[in-house]
Amino acid sequence: MTNKKKLIENIISLLILQGSNYIIPLIIFPYLVRVIGEESYGIISAASAFIGYFIVCSDYGFNITATREIAVNRDNPKKVSEIFSTVIFTKFFIMVLGFIIMVIIICSIEKVRIEWPVYLVTYITVLGNVLFPIWFFQGIEKMRYITIFNLVARTLSVLGIFIFVNEQSDYLIAALIQSFGSLVPGIISFWVTKRIFKFKLIKPQMIIDQLKKGFSIFLSGISIISYTSYNTIIIGLFLGPREVGIFSISLKLIQVFTSLTQPILQAFLPYLSTVFNKSVEEGRKLTYKVTFFLILFNLLITVGILLFIEPAVNLVFGDVSKETIKYVKLMSLLPLITTVAYIFINILMLNEGIIKYSMYIYFAAGLLNVISGPIVLRNGNLTSLVCLYVIIELFITLMAIYVYLKMRWKCAIKHNYIKL
Repeated sequence: MTNKKKLIENIISLLILQGSNYIIPLIIFPYLVRVIGEESYGIISAASAFIGYFIVCSDYGFNITATREIAVNRDNPKKVSEIFSTVIFTKFFIMVLGFIIMVIIICSIEKVRIEWPVYLVTYITVLGNVLFPIWFFQGIEKMRYITIFNLVARTLSVLGIFIFVNEQSDYLIAALIQSFGSLVPGIISFWVTKRIFKFKLIKPQMIIDQLKKGFSIFLSGISIISYTSYNTIIIGLFLGPREVGIFSISLKLIQVFTSLTQPILQAFLPYLSTVFNKSVEEGRKLTYKVTFFLILFNLLITVGILLFIEPAVNLVFGDVSKETIKYVKLMSLLPLITTVAYIFINILMLNEGIIKYSMYIYFAAGLLNVISGPIVLRNGNLTSLVCLYVIIELFITLMAIYVYLKMRWKCAIKHNYIKL
């Protein structure tokens, strides 16, 4: 298979994979809210937001750093096996440590302890995430099979929701079925991977090296979740379950549009890594071309959201509150904003060895949200928080562009030439 055909296949596979991750929850969302009620759905959402921190911890940036390493060393089976074994062992170690921390938190907080079974079954998604080596298949550019496994498992989980969740008391069953929707493809894809590569004995230094490589992206992930899942938590504390539901559905709708671009970027990541590894200048040129077309594409998405989101949502979900439509329109620029941020941070900064600066950008954004979020909700309303969310995403993008260009300028001066 030629590189071009392989790239197209991976883009399509990732588009289906990412699309299912957003569209399937949207399919079951209206049903769950109608059957189990806002309060019970709020419990599941709160558990998911809480467990989201542990998923980010177990990812530890490997979806970026390990993908690049696998892509660069794909023709060296011994090295790939070493990378795979080290990353998997590290992720398992973090998962076990996270479980212990979760149990301590559950035992310490009464409101959480009351619903401990929901938090326990939701933690299964962490195990599924650890077992699902999407970073490995992205690196070797073979996404078709795990896309099929993931889609089949998630489709079965949707059927399980419709069959077994019939009343308010079934909210624990709903959480369990959704968790197994993540675990099953993880088990299957892990089994397939083991048939390709055998585990190697690893040294502690290998783990330390991987943790060092992913540290900045890990902190970035923690910072990101500090203005996504964190917002869900404080909305529940300050406003209530109805507002949590409105914010969640609005954000999920925007994530569907964002997911249209993410598979293209993720499929290009290993390919661009190999180009950068051969020639930084060629890598930049190709990245700029991709960026231009993706900006145009995302501008069309924004226009489409503003013009057609209300009739489209009413057609799919039935009558929804005007607030939901308003918040989706307020966030209509997010697909463009997040795409540009991804390109500058996860492609340009990563491949040019300045990814560590992304840690400071995300940390500043997360800290800003953690401090200002409660203040905004205390003195305003949900609209204010949605606007804050967009502003913080824009702040991240502008800072990423500024830092990248500044480092390029410094490098140019150091080598006595200017070429941006």
